[in-house]
Order: sequence, then structure tokens, then C-alpha cells
Amino acid sequence: MTKSYRGALSEDDRRKGLTQTFELAEECLQINYYGAKLTTQSLLPLLKLSDSPRIVNVSSTLGQFESIPNGWAKSVLSDFDNLTEEKVDQVLKKFLKDFNESSIEGNDWPMTLGAYIIVLSERRDFLLISNKFLWIKTLLLERSV
Repeated sequence: MTKSYRGALSEDDRRKGLTQTFELAEECLQINYYGAKLTTQSLLPLLKLSDSPRIVNVSSTLGQFESIPNGWAKSVLSDFDNLTEEKVDQVLKKFLKDFNESSIEGNDWPMTLGAYIIVLSERRDFLLISNKFLWIKTLLLERSV
């Protein structure tokens, strides 16, 4: 590992550190999307008992639509009136399939931190869907990293 000026990693080393394997991408989705989804679903019965139920999702700007170059995924996720949990999961499955087949770049998925970017967007969409069909107020906070 080479260090450049002031101890920061060189661009080449930084890229190597951001490169994902299929296993890491899958683990990222399991923890950051499905984990948040299952936690939310598990807590919903308790939230129903509350006088002021709230779900707060804190995310970074990496989860914005602009971070996803895949046209199909963008069209599915931006059709909010018809967006369902199944469609969100379908986008994740397609991403993992393309990742596993080494066709991420050819299918316009993000190359660097791809799984993390997709997870942030999907998690936000899942919470929006939850808010759409449930009565729990969802507060979305986005901040620049």
C-alpha cells in the first residue's frame, strides 16, 4: 500500500480498497437493506401501539437516483405510484445477478461502492413504500458526506 502526500492513500490503492467481490456485495445488501427492512417490519407492531410512531431513515447522498446509472433500475424506482416492495427486491436481485455474472459495467450499475449505493437507494424506497401503505410517518434525512 502506497501513501501519497499527507499519508492519504494513492488513487490506485483507494480504488483497490473500494473494489467489491460478489460475496461482499451480497453481504452489504443482506446487512444494510434486508437487515433494515426486517428490523422495520419487526418493529411495526410496537409502533402501532405508540401515540406518535416514527421511523427515521438517515442516509447519504450516495443513495440518490443520480448515483444509479442503470436506466431500467431508475425507471422502476422512480415510478413511485406503482412501486412495490417486490419491485424494489427485483432491482436488488438484478443487481446481484449482474454482479455475479461480471456484467455490472455493461448493464450500467455503479462500479465503485455499487452495492452500498444500491442499498441506500433501495432502503429509502422501502421506507417510502412503508409510509405509502401504512400510517407511520417516515422522516427522511439526507446529508452530504
